[in-house]
Amino acid sequence: MRIKIKYHIIESFDVSISDEDLIINIDDPNNNKWMINYGVSLDAKISYFDIIVYGDTDLFFKQDIIFTKGIYLVSEKFIKTWQEIVGINDDVQWIVFNLLDSKGIQIPHNYKIINFTNTINCINWEESKFNAYDELEKDYNFYMPIFDKKRLEGLEYGCVDCERSIFISNMIKNSLEQYSLNSLVFKEIN
Repeated sequence: MRIKIKYHIIESFDVSISDEDLIINIDDPNNNKWMINYGVSLDAKISYFDIIVYGDTDLFFKQDIIFTKGIYLVSEKFIKTWQEIVGINDDVQWIVFNLLDSKGIQIPHNYKIINFTNTINCINWEESKFNAYDELEKDYNFYMPIFDKKRLEGLEYGCVDCERSIFISNMIKNSLEQYSLNSLVFKEIN
């Protein structure tokens, strides 16, 4: 009898932070955001766009993971934890970015953007609910993604093509929970 593996989506949430306290925007004048987590290998030392923080910047640094507008921003602690659990491999890149306050002043930081150079086509397009902003650029807003779990079988982690979520196995989820990473939450894939 084959054991079914449970999968989870990585998300971020902190009950003590509201939109009145902290807003994060992406300044992307060259339209580079679409390349993040779409299977594109990038130069990890180039800042492709700016992340702008409005409100209390201390709340930004309180979090080890921030998921905003389809992009995961992660702390050095998260990166070290991920590499300890999953290992260092070519399919995950850690991309630098400029962090600015609301006045445009650069804020020093050690956060990176997670970029998966391989994505998994596991969306059930017939049952998922989404808006297509630009199909050529694969720009979709999924408000009810449905995953084809058969396509996940045997995988420990990955990034969902077009939807951009990072999925992990139950084993990796349990390991990540041991590290008490701030704002890290999981949503089980049904």
